[in-house]
Amino acid sequence: MRYTDEGEGLPVLFLHAFPYHRGQWEGQRAALRGRARFLSMDARGIGADAEAPRTYMLEQLVDDAIALLDARGIERAVLCGCSMGGYIALRLIERAPARVCGLLLSDTQAAPDSDEAKLGRAAGLRTLAQDGKAAFAAAQLKRQLSASTREEIRARLLTMIEQSSSDGIAAALVAIATRTDTRASLAKITVPATVIVGADDAITTPTVVRALADEIAGADFHVLPNAGHLPNVEAEAQFNRLLLELLARCA
Repeated sequence: MRYTDEGEGLPVLFLHAFPYHRGQWEGQRAALRGRARFLSMDARGIGADAEAPRTYMLEQLVDDAIALLDARGIERAVLCGCSMGGYIALRLIERAPARVCGLLLSDTQAAPDSDEAKLGRAAGLRTLAQDGKAAFAAAQLKRQLSASTREEIRARLLTMIEQSSSDGIAAALVAIATRTDTRASLAKITVPATVIVGADDAITTPTVVRALADEIAGADFHVLPNAGHLPNVEAEAQFNRLLLELLARCA
């Protein structure tokens, strides 16, 4: 397993969005220095020099997250998940609620893929196979980012996509479509929770993410301006402020 474990104190496990890797969280890694323990992991087959994965389901990424907590001697952690990482976090707290002491969900939802979404993922696989990784990456960035996102952020995210193999990206894309429906478990969440969405997110819109937040008792809900599907990099300062506020509630 490819992971980063740094610092001391309250453990925070960061779960990245598709099709990026744990480098998505560098801004949060810096923000947590001297404040909390930063832990992040790559999805199977994702990241530079990652081994090509066998076919897997999203459930195996939940297995991996729990195994990482076990391996690092962490009984309870705050989970911070964006998009695909949010799917993992929601399933993890459903499976093992005693392992979670706080929850930050960004630009994600508890519902499974609709038929339309599955067809969209099939189209993504076609683009990847027929037109190559560069065309796939360009389409992802166009869909995910706000029009106001700075060019240097776009370049950084593009580099992250390019660092993964096409096989790794394809396996993760299929895994996302296998996620379970976690909506029924939202009412059982009792830990401090913060739910965030970029105002310009066209994939999981503010309306969709607000509906998620409304089902979690006591959850804070925030819409970050000038951000799309990845507000932790597009609106880093605001995201970090909300993250630190959540950690204060969990301490």
